Amino acid sequence: MLNGGIESLTITFGSGAIYTAAVVLVYDYVLTLRSEIRYIWKARLSFVDALFLAIRYSAFSGAAFALLTTAPFETWEARMRLGIYNLLQRYPPNDKIPAVVSRSNLLITSAFFLTAARGQVFTAVRVFAIFDHAWWLFVFVAGIGMATPVITGYVFFEFILIEPLYVTPGATTCNGSYTISSQFEWSHKQHELAQRQAYWLMAARASSLLADGIVLALTWMKLYRNHMLPDVTRPHISTILLKDTGIFFGLMSIVNTLGLCVGNVLIYGAMASLWASSLTSILSCRLLLSLRETSDPSGNTEDSLSRVLEQALFGIDQDHGQSQVLELDVVEVPVQSPPPNGDA
Repeated sequence: MLNGGIESLTITFGSGAIYTAAVVLVYDYVLTLRSEIRYIWKARLSFVDALFLAIRYSAFSGAAFALLTTAPFETWEARMRLGIYNLLQRYPPNDKIPAVVSRSNLLITSAFFLTAARGQVFTAVRVFAIFDHAWWLFVFVAGIGMATPVITGYVFFEFILIEPLYVTPGATTCNGSYTISSQFEWSHKQHELAQRQAYWLMAARASSLLADGIVLALTWMKLYRNHMLPDVTRPHISTILLKDTGIFFGLMSIVNTLGLCVGNVLIYGAMASLWASSLTSILSCRLLLSLRETSDPSGNTEDSLSRVLEQALFGIDQDHGQSQVLELDVVEVPVQSPPPNGDA
């Protein structure tokens, strides 16, 4: 009874975490939609714009597929789970069958993979731009960062597509005939597979944390060098961009650290992956929009909620707002004509 209550509470908490991540993603989208239309949709499409759209909307697809798994009504995901349940009933206890994958798991993992890969490309591009087009830094950071999507893809194909399921007694349904609880009384072998999967996901989070830490250190080193320059030779926009980038990677390091701390628990690791994907999309897109707005000579100076939140997130220097207009009084000075020739 106690185990059933704990399992029910865990499932409820997991569903709430998924809903919260989706709400935060949509809320930020509403706040930044105006800036996206102005700086992305109305501009000529470039590589950075395509990267922005890929990061932003792949996170939306992952959140949408995750929400379908928690729907209280009958969906194609629920029918797929019911089919898996009926398939398991054909096998005797402790027997193993080929792996069965629902379409939602495939779509969710694909969306997370694309978000992580594009996020790491964005990180490498930022380093490439900050450090005067240093290709070796681009390759170095991209190589470390791409370990995250590669490990995530390995976990999915190795532990979900290839590893078999081990049937055990006690498989039950919840919500009538719509879904299966998660829920099977796994055998010892299945627990080992789940733990190995959790450890690999923690390794992916650690590689992402390492990449963000390296970029954070490089960015703040560049910012310190820029800060040591005289005010006359210090480019103000470059300082703002460096500060924004440094704060961005600092926040991403915190996100990956939290994901690493809870990654040893499989269900919490899945929730951490969803939150990391959502926050990666939010922070990356906000940074790109902030850089576009900072470099725009006719930038918007309205105190909208989007701009206030952007300033809170990225610490835009408030000392350099609208320039003050200096009014000079014009004084007419009479000019005396030169004396004629011969006059003393």
